[in-house]
Amino acid sequence: MIKMSRSHFEKINARKSSLNTICILGIISVLSMIVVIPATATPAINVEPSYLKISHNDTFTLNITVNPAGNEIYGAQYDLFFNTSILNATSQTPGTFLSQDGASTSVIINRINNTIGRLEYGETRTGVDDGVTTPGVLASITFKAVKPGTSNLDLSNVLLGDPNGTAIETEVNDGTVVIEGEQPSYPANCVYFLPENSTGIYCQNNTTVQVRVNTTVDCYGPQVDIYFDTSCVNITDVNFTGSPWYYPGCHGWSYPYGTDAGIVRILGCCIDGASGDNLLANITLHCINETCDCTSYLDFRNTALPDDWGDPILHVTHNGTFECKPEIIPGIDLNITAIDAYHEGAYGTSQDPWFNLSNEIAATVENIGTEDAGAFNVCLYINEELIGSKRSVSGLDAGNSTTVHFEWTPIGCDCADGCSPKAYTLKAIADCDDDIIESNENNNELTRQETAYWNGYAADEPLENFVHGKLRGGLLFTTGDSVYGRLGPGESRTGTYNISLPQGAEVELARLNVYYTWVYPQGSPPQMEVKIKNQTGTYVLSVDKKYDDRKCWGGFDLYWGNWVYDVTQYIQESGTYEITVKCTQSSGSVCPAGPGILILYKDETKPMIEYWINEGADVLEVKNGYIHPWEAITNASFKGCINGRIVNASLGIVNPWANTFDDGGELFFNNISLGKDVYCGGMDPNACNLSNSVIYMEVGWNPQVAISLSTVKDYLTDCNNYAGIGDIHDIGMMPSNAFLVVEYEEAPPAPAPFFVYGWVNDSTGAPVLNPNVTITNLNTTEVFTAETNASSNYYQVVTSSANVSEGNVLHFRA
Repeated sequence: MIKMSRSHFEKINARKSSLNTICILGIISVLSMIVVIPATATPAINVEPSYLKISHNDTFTLNITVNPAGNEIYGAQYDLFFNTSILNATSQTPGTFLSQDGASTSVIINRINNTIGRLEYGETRTGVDDGVTTPGVLASITFKAVKPGTSNLDLSNVLLGDPNGTAIETEVNDGTVVIEGEQPSYPANCVYFLPENSTGIYCQNNTTVQVRVNTTVDCYGPQVDIYFDTSCVNITDVNFTGSPWYYPGCHGWSYPYGTDAGIVRILGCCIDGASGDNLLANITLHCINETCDCTSYLDFRNTALPDDWGDPILHVTHNGTFECKPEIIPGIDLNITAIDAYHEGAYGTSQDPWFNLSNEIAATVENIGTEDAGAFNVCLYINEELIGSKRSVSGLDAGNSTTVHFEWTPIGCDCADGCSPKAYTLKAIADCDDDIIESNENNNELTRQETAYWNGYAADEPLENFVHGKLRGGLLFTTGDSVYGRLGPGESRTGTYNISLPQGAEVELARLNVYYTWVYPQGSPPQMEVKIKNQTGTYVLSVDKKYDDRKCWGGFDLYWGNWVYDVTQYIQESGTYEITVKCTQSSGSVCPAGPGILILYKDETKPMIEYWINEGADVLEVKNGYIHPWEAITNASFKGCINGRIVNASLGIVNPWANTFDDGGELFFNNISLGKDVYCGGMDPNACNLSNSVIYMEVGWNPQVAISLSTVKDYLTDCNNYAGIGDIHDIGMMPSNAFLVVEYEEAPPAPAPFFVYGWVNDSTGAPVLNPNVTITNLNTTEVFTAETNASSNYYQVVTSSANVSEGNVLHFRA
């Protein structure tokens, strides 16, 4: 889906933007009037830097940035007006603000008009339903300074829209650019600083700069406003000593707009006037930036030089700068310049640390002194607790830096369980054992705030064992003809399942798995109604177990899951069944995969099997989760011991949205790899089936459910087997079902006793005492010698059915 918005805005007090109209274009064009709904926190669109001073003929780039202030931003537009007499726009390129989470965007308009001095830009996200909430650069603009002077950079026609196409009231912050020519030689009729570009050598110390006026005629009561950067310096005092415009009770200075506005007004006066090059006042500048490394503009504005009639003397102004630098004292000076906590993954590095995973903290140490340092240690504290062992640095030359690394595993819990990210205070200290004598012992540490998050793309939801037992029979899994797709409020989709069980089979249990993903609104689980239709009617099902998972950080923090329903009472025989899934949400959407039915059945013609059936839902994504493959392996444990003569053992896996390419995922059994190309179905829309003597699995066309069936007899252990379902480079998979089936060979029945006996008489009928009797099995050639007694003609042979079978011919000899 593509959302595009255009509107006209007008500036009102406090530089707020007010929407007149908005046109939303989708697959079908719709024009509608939308009222601006004020957000709880006002987002801002800014020209950054807001003030820029460059030289004639320079080329420079500035950014148009957006701070959402907690609002979801789906699209943005603006017009930017500039002075064409001094600026020429050469390019306007998209930033990463709307695509920061990897979503696609569409640039609706990107136009430069150097005739009237206007740039137009509009961009919207595509293919997703949510917006972005992290500040970023919407676009970057490159200008050529063609002439000295000053140009305002005024934003107009600004629109920020949310995912519903609603315009958000927006604060607009314009900019200014000053283009300077070559350094003037201070001609007559001017106001200037002496020196024009000055430096504060000592951090937090004071520096005096002259404000001078040079006129060819007498000037009475000059007035100037001086603008400066309050994040870098402050003007703390103005002294008129030595000025001809020093007259008690008349001269003075003030902060006309408050002490934080960055403006000082100076007013001089005298009775006789003064001409030529004269001191107006000495201003005292005080460096206030924490790093003592910054440069402030010193700009004249609203200057007035009245003559003796009160008429203005035509004049020019020459602005200046003031640079604050730290004091450099000879010796060694170790300083922590940066601390960064992150998690390095297989395909990229996250900007945030993850709960319960091993993260890295990098601390950079610089020797800002003039002498080389010997060996020293670096310590790391988190929330004032020493973390790990100290890191040793063998030495650090003057002007050089080095980075040491620490491992850190913050402990937290899943946002799906109601837990939240946690902020930590990290503090790194260089030379924490005071091994080095430094010129400044007070700047060895740096403190930074870092927030740790739960990463739901890592393996964190093992598949739970639902049932374990033994019977004669088998397993069947099918998605019927169901397909994947998005369901909006009130929408439903039905799949048909043709269940075919062996003749005489009895259903032991039947489980319906409704797999889902991409639930909007963001952060909300789905609301679904599920029905089954069998031979007797249609029934609304009650969910037996909900397995939910979500990312818990950044964009696309959406619910995935598997809702399982017990349908044993509704599926008792072969036949045709229908499953209907309906979205009952009032807004947003849910995207179910094709639901899967798992049936365990009894069949006396089948071998004896022992089965473990596990279920759940665990979203895995290595690449976009900034993790390693070993951190994205979902476990399924099959507890218990195996007793009996094993014929075969099979592992079945159901993994919605898994891919079939070689490096998509990997399957393990008892930590032994079963391969990387183990699935069929999934993101491959083609139907497939897998089977052996006791398991049959099938998926139809495009349910987006992958299946796998592996022989694992050779990898079995006597007790407590387990499977690992891993991601390597997939775009998002969700292991949901695992079943282990062990097939046993049944022992043959014990041989039955076989007893042969009789009496021996001669031809006259007289008994033959202690006869010699042998019996030969003509089928097997085995010979049996009968037991006899010297006082009797009786004989007997005791054997078993293992030696004599039905149909054998026995030959008697006496």
